[in-house]
Amino acid sequence: MQERLAYDRTLLANERTFAAWLRTGLSVAAGGIAVAHLVPEPSRDSLVALALGAAFVVLGITIMAYGAHQAAAVAGRLARDRNEAPPRSARAQYLVTALVSVLLAAVLLFLWTHRGRSPNAARAAGQGRQDNRYDPLETLLGGADRT
Repeated sequence: MQERLAYDRTLLANERTFAAWLRTGLSVAAGGIAVAHLVPEPSRDSLVALALGAAFVVLGITIMAYGAHQAAAVAGRLARDRNEAPPRSARAQYLVTALVSVLLAAVLLFLWTHRGRSPNAARAAGQGRQDNRYDPLETLLGGADRT
């Protein structure tokens, strides 16, 4: 009975450790997305910010993948020591990591394709406005004319 409890505690500790790796990777990737979105106007600086943000997102994905690999390896070793089949949670950990990675890549792609565009650019273009740079105040005011 005590051996089973020790095994369960170790398995739960492994899952908590995986959650910590996932949380760390998400934090690094979120910082990368923030850096990528730092400079809203198309310029050389926005390309540098996007490249730096992409590097952080890739680092975050790498951290999450490493955590999933480590968690699966520990779960496999625990199962082998007890002559059991590896738990299904290892496959789920890889799936969660892959899903989060795809979502982060989609956000980064969105930032790349929409960099420097105002949320109200289509409306401004319809009104004959030539300047479609991002104006946060205009966004807050809902496109109202501030003259």
